[in-house]
Amino acid sequence: MILALLFAFTAHASNFDDYPECKAVQNTKVASKDLQPASEIEKLKGCDAKKAYFGIGEAVDYKKARHCAFAQRENKEDVYWGGATILSMIYANGHGVQRNPDLALLYVCDVQQSSSEISARIRHLENARKDPSVKFDWCDDITSGYAQGFCQQLMSDRAAVELEAKFAGLNLAPSPKLDALKVAAKKFRDVRVANEVDQSGTARGAQMLREESIQDRDFFESLEKFSKGQTPKFDFKK
Repeated sequence: MILALLFAFTAHASNFDDYPECKAVQNTKVASKDLQPASEIEKLKGCDAKKAYFGIGEAVDYKKARHCAFAQRENKEDVYWGGATILSMIYANGHGVQRNPDLALLYVCDVQQSSSEISARIRHLENARKDPSVKFDWCDDITSGYAQGFCQQLMSDRAAVELEAKFAGLNLAPSPKLDALKVAAKKFRDVRVANEVDQSGTARGAQMLREESIQDRDFFESLEKFSKGQTPKFDFKK
C-alpha cells in the first residue's frame, strides 16, 4: 500500500539508445520452448510472478514465474516485481531455463532505473557471463531510494509470511482480547510509521516498510515471551 502511493513504474525504452550494450542485445529472441501457449496468456492475467519466483506464500516455481512474467509483459501490466525484472534473473541464473546472458541483459535494459544502477547491472551480467558461479539478483545493484523501496517491499513480504507461520506456531487460544490486542498493535504500528519515520527523501518508502516489519516482529516477540510466562518487569521508582 505504501509503495502504491509513493512509486509508479514504466518501461524505459531509451536505455537501448543510451547504452551500446543494450543496443547490442535489442533483437535477442526467446526460445519458443520457454514461452507459454498463447491461449494461456489471458488466463494468467493478474498472476504474481514475484510470489512464484521468490516462494512468497507458495512454493518456488520458476516455470510458473517465467510464464507469469511473460504474460505480464503481453498484458502490459506495469509491476516492478514482474515481467522484465523477474525474467532478467531467470535468464541470468538459468532458473528453469538455459542460461542466456543476452536475454537477461535485454530485460535489464527494459526497466526504468537510475543510470548508476543500469551500469552496475550491465557489469554484473558481464561478470556472470565470464563466471557462471556469479549469481544475479536485482537488489544487489540498487543505488536509488526508488529501487530501495521495492527491494524493501520484497523483504517485508517475505518476512511477513515467515512471521505469520511463527504466530501460528504460538498456538494461542482464540479470544476477543487477543483480537483486540492485535488491532491495537496494528494501530500503534501504523501511527508510528506515519508520524515517527523520516519521510523527507526518496528512501521514505523503504524506511516506512522497514519500520512496519520491525513493529510486527516486536509484537510477535512480546507475545512469544508472554506465552512462555515471561511477563515484563517494571521498576516503578524509575
